[in-house]
Amino acid sequence: MEKNQVLEYLLQNEDFHNWVISGDNDTYWSNWLSENADFRDEFDEAREVIQSLAFEKKGISRQQIEVARVKFWEAVDSDPVKSEPAKIFPIFRRWVSYAAAIALVVFSTWGVYNLLLSGPSADIISEEIVDQVREIALPDSTIVTLNTNSKISYDFEEAKNLRAVILEGEAFFNVTKLNVNNKPQKFEVKTKDLTVSVLGTSFNVDEGPLGTTVVLEEGSIELRLEGQTTSILMEPGDKIVYSREEGIIDERLVSPENYSSWKNGVLTLDGKNLGEVSNWLERRYNIEIDIAEDRKNIGLSGSVSTEELSEAIKAISLAAGVESTQINNEKWKLN
Repeated sequence: MEKNQVLEYLLQNEDFHNWVISGDNDTYWSNWLSENADFRDEFDEAREVIQSLAFEKKGISRQQIEVARVKFWEAVDSDPVKSEPAKIFPIFRRWVSYAAAIALVVFSTWGVYNLLLSGPSADIISEEIVDQVREIALPDSTIVTLNTNSKISYDFEEAKNLRAVILEGEAFFNVTKLNVNNKPQKFEVKTKDLTVSVLGTSFNVDEGPLGTTVVLEEGSIELRLEGQTTSILMEPGDKIVYSREEGIIDERLVSPENYSSWKNGVLTLDGKNLGEVSNWLERRYNIEIDIAEDRKNIGLSGSVSTEELSEAIKAISLAAGVESTQINNEKWKLN
């Protein structure tokens, strides 16, 4: 089968479409990719196309129209040869065929939608991840990497010109910068403890049972603590840890990539102690790790793979100089 035929097959396959959107039949598609490794590029491209066109609500919001408009003019402005429009048509035909293929699947899955509605509409998306790290494309083209046992909801509030996200758990955000009517469109991430306000940047937010940690990778963000009117301006490399009981308990300069390496299946230990890492593992794997108080502040360095829990705990125990004992499938002890 030729590569273009594989791409068309995936785009028109309803089971593949459902897997991209909801994770259904994950084992089948993982095995399919293993058996057809030569078509990984086509597999990834088909998934990205479906993600970019996925929606859960009728209508096209003004925000989606603005995103399309911005991308169109960026493409026009970046084309150095504007006098040769004929070169565009092969690409245009290709993406029209993709869109048509997707339309068949979308309409057969959810029914026919009215594309023109009276009055403004909002984009509302809710996603909950239980057993794997997943990359999600929001309607504004912002890319969110959502960790396991995490939940996110997205809503565009047109009256406030605001893209609003509510997060439970951990996620890394690569926010698309947008302007509507020459005004920057805000993007906010809200947890139980604080609100992060940005225009376009990359950062990691980790909400846990005791508080929230924010690490800024690039750009700038404004941090507003729950119940307070003052805000904190963060710069690249800043890390702020907020405790619900004690307020801000840690504010320092760090290597931000150490706090987002989980996206690639790696947990970086540098600058962290045994207690921090154990808390992170507990939330990711939904387990319990029993550690003596005098062991929690042991400093760690290096990195471990997060693909296998038992191997990760053994490596962390070795780095901390402690012994690990597995009590049962959901409980470990480090001493």
